[in-house]
Amino acid sequence: REGYELLISPPKIVTKPGEDGTTVLEPFEDVVVDVDSEYSGIIVSALTGDRKGTLIEMNEALDGKTRLRFEVPTRGLLGFHSEIATATRGTAVVNHIFLEDREHVGLLGDGLEKGKLICSEPGVATTYALSSLAARGILFVEPGDKVYAGMIVGEHAK
Repeated sequence: REGYELLISPPKIVTKPGEDGTTVLEPFEDVVVDVDSEYSGIIVSALTGDRKGTLIEMNEALDGKTRLRFEVPTRGLLGFHSEIATATRGTAVVNHIFLEDREHVGLLGDGLEKGKLICSEPGVATTYALSSLAARGILFVEPGDKVYAGMIVGEHAK
């Protein structure tokens, strides 16, 4: 509209000094997630790892749903909704509300966790198969080692 100005910037969490003047306080939120039970592990992993959340309560319902309750720093929720919508195929319902200001928990994860090289078939690792994987990252197995489907055989460089 004419006469108004709009400024868009990345979201920032408002912190405040603690009572002693040396600590920094940041907002924490009470987060409740209702999700299909098959995706509950994804939610727990996403909120308790790099996002520094704490799982407070986990309840399973008879209809195949799980209710998870966390206490998470507000900055840990930035980008969470879109990540979880994709990971759970849109089945997660996330609700959160301000809980209280608490002492700053430090740096959150940088999101640069490296990928894993995972074996797709059971058997014995061959030199031919490992040579093509060696260019992608660090290998944990050697030719001749027995492997199973789903086994982590290396760490991807990216």
